Amino acid sequence: MVALRRGVALDVVYRAPNNPWVDRLVARRRVDPNAALIRKGAEGGRQVLSALKAGRSLGILVDQKMNEGIEARFFGRPAMTTPAFAQLALRFGIPVVPVRFERLGGPRFRVTVEAPIEPLPTGDRDADAASLVQAVNDRIETWVRARPEQWFWVHRRWRDDRTPPAVADTVQGDAGTGCSTSRN
Repeated sequence: MVALRRGVALDVVYRAPNNPWVDRLVARRRVDPNAALIRKGAEGGRQVLSALKAGRSLGILVDQKMNEGIEARFFGRPAMTTPAFAQLALRFGIPVVPVRFERLGGPRFRVTVEAPIEPLPTGDRDADAASLVQAVNDRIETWVRARPEQWFWVHRRWRDDRTPPAVADTVQGDAGTGCSTSRN
């Protein structure tokens, strides 16, 4: 809705719920009829590339547990993190725009769009992607430390299932984070 109000064409990548009825409910709740909900997967990958080639912005949740990905520090511990947003930003030469949502009470939220993180290509794509992933993990960690009550992960973020003491007793909220890659 925020992107729509600002005139930004924002497509969103998501993992389809296991329940197909819930998936259809999510699709019907879409606010912008011109925005695409892109399911993760091979077809979704093609849609993502088409959207970016067309100059559209893309929203991707990045604070998710990954079994594969790039290992980057998060609260001082290695955490597998999706490299997709970083690889796309580098490939298309577009910034990563950190966005966070904070619950204000009831059905009200604050959406904060921060300054873009520009990819800094050195010619080493793997190192460049790892650097961008780390920058985003660092940003999310800063947000969580500032407002720990806003975070609630329903998955184990760290490979060995031990939450670092820095967050174990404080991360209980229900807001989230995302990033978008954008030409706007």
